[in-house]
Amino acid sequence: MKHNLYNKFANNIKAYTIAEMSIVLLIIALITAGVMGGINYIEQARLSKIASELNMYRTAVKSFIDKYQAIPGDMPNASSTISSTATNGDGNEQITTNSETLIVWQHLNLAGFLSKTYTASTADVVLPKGPVEGSYYAIRTSDINGIIKTYVEFGGISNTARGFADVSILTPTQALTVDRKIDDGVATTGNVLGITGLAPITFTSLTSTDCADTSLTAASKYNMTNANLVVCKLVYLID
Repeated sequence: MKHNLYNKFANNIKAYTIAEMSIVLLIIALITAGVMGGINYIEQARLSKIASELNMYRTAVKSFIDKYQAIPGDMPNASSTISSTATNGDGNEQITTNSETLIVWQHLNLAGFLSKTYTASTADVVLPKGPVEGSYYAIRTSDINGIIKTYVEFGGISNTARGFADVSILTPTQALTVDRKIDDGVATTGNVLGITGLAPITFTSLTSTDCADTSLTAASKYNMTNANLVVCKLVYLID
């Protein structure tokens, strides 16, 4: 009789323990799923903001060009056309000098296309910050695939004396997501291009194909071998 009571008691404890453990595991799974879902939501919101801000700055530049038939930052008569406080560019139809890559933001503000006032002379203060830690937006002109192009650039800064956002700041996965939101989702075509920037502090160096490569079989041409490595910057062509 005692033996039967003991077995029944032991079985009840065992059943209770298993049920209790199942509940604990379920709670842990739900918490983990909630945390991961929250992290993913924050990440998607951050990437959506990048896409939105790239569009905003590109639209500002295009609107300036339409109104003044000149490129902001490069405009040679900005002080007489926009505002007496504006700094003139050299008028070569490119935003290339260190000073022009900074005063482009002043021109856009004084012309009423951006609300923020830009008066400083270093990139870490002048350039608008992005939603990724250490990220900035720049507007400049350079050689893109053998053609001189003016564009909005998203990346980190390598030199505060010039308005470049030329340091890799995104993974290929992140860059592809932004690309898909406002362009064709292909790193090497369209207006949004995924490009290997200068190496961030986590790398000693990067190669030109670390972010994207036209020879890749993947339709996006983003290098998913490096899917979660910070090897990309983005440029959004204006013309």
